[in-house]
Amino acid sequence: MGEPFCGKSYLLNKVMETDAVVASEQFGQRTDKIYFWTKPIMKDTDRLHIFLVGSRLSPDCPGFGTMRDPEFDQKLFSMMYLLSSMLVMNTKGPITEKTFAVFEPIKRLSQVFSVAEEADFDQNDFNMVYFSPKLLWLIRDCESLGRDPQGRPVVGDQHLDYALSNKSVAGIHVDVQSKINDYIKNRECITFPTPKNKPSEEFLASLGKLKERIYSRAVCKQMDGTNITCGMFTTFINEIVENINALSLGRSDSQLPKPFSIFSVWDTVIEKECAIAYVEGTEFHKNFLKRDFLNQDEPFPEAYLDKLTKEIRDESIAKFTKLAYLSQNYEELYTEYLTKLQEYIDGKEDLIYELNDKLLKEYPGLTSNYEKQLAAYVERVSAKLKNGYYGSKNLRELIQDLSS
Repeated sequence: MGEPFCGKSYLLNKVMETDAVVASEQFGQRTDKIYFWTKPIMKDTDRLHIFLVGSRLSPDCPGFGTMRDPEFDQKLFSMMYLLSSMLVMNTKGPITEKTFAVFEPIKRLSQVFSVAEEADFDQNDFNMVYFSPKLLWLIRDCESLGRDPQGRPVVGDQHLDYALSNKSVAGIHVDVQSKINDYIKNRECITFPTPKNKPSEEFLASLGKLKERIYSRAVCKQMDGTNITCGMFTTFINEIVENINALSLGRSDSQLPKPFSIFSVWDTVIEKECAIAYVEGTEFHKNFLKRDFLNQDEPFPEAYLDKLTKEIRDESIAKFTKLAYLSQNYEELYTEYLTKLQEYIDGKEDLIYELNDKLLKEYPGLTSNYEKQLAAYVERVSAKLKNGYYGSKNLRELIQDLSS
């Protein structure tokens, strides 16, 4: 994210090693989309999928902070803030009062969404820090940030700390400066050389360091202390976009709609995870029933039927638990869908036992003959064991008999 015309698309292409983002060589290219790359970059050390999002501003809105379309800016910034685990802010030259205008939408985040329970709304600003992404502020096309009082070159982190602690730097945007300090505690700043017509060795070296910093410090996006899976992230995106688009922010503060609750969004994500796990559990159970009972034309012994149905039940519930494991922290929703799955299985088992009883009445001798054969087999194996028949030379036969 960042100012207009500062090479966001160009740099994103370089980081991704692709030309997926349209970047013109002509200065001032304007674009009007938000791009989300669904093919992740794998971080093998953490088995983490890293997704990259590129924010594109509308033709009527030349960039964050210009405020020609404040509602669009606000919605875009709010979405990036909620979806990202790391925000890369891309600006040109040292941080100045004008640069702080890029962060203008941060002032109104609490008017878009609430991160406090309804009864504790006065805690909303305080809680915002728990939902904030990391900030990597990238200062482009800047050869020097000056020198400190000891005459040493100022590095990026020093420059950012100074800019965020001195009200004179922020000027009329001191309230923006305050919100950045309050909301975003994990922040870094690095400088980046000008690419010019052909990327120099310095530029390529800086690019390598930038990629390493982004990938090595990327962490799994969390909500309420829970790591978000790819499936949950998809649901989360849909819910956030729907809620943000439903807001009309181009009004005076007194007429603004009530902000949506991030906790309500998260409840929807968890419920959908449980619903998906329930469907998968029922399908898993249904497939096992087809395998074992679809062509059943003879009754099963009761003990064998009990064992078989229990195995199918246990494996189906294990399937549900594996898929909904993150939802176990939300006991009410998890228990609701687990109970629903158990009731579904109970109904199917009732039908199986009903069918088996019907077959028993039609073929009353089949089960008793099976049980007689089983008893005779057990007696033979027991006699061999008692007489010491199974020695070292007969181990294979013993294994086969016990398996049978």
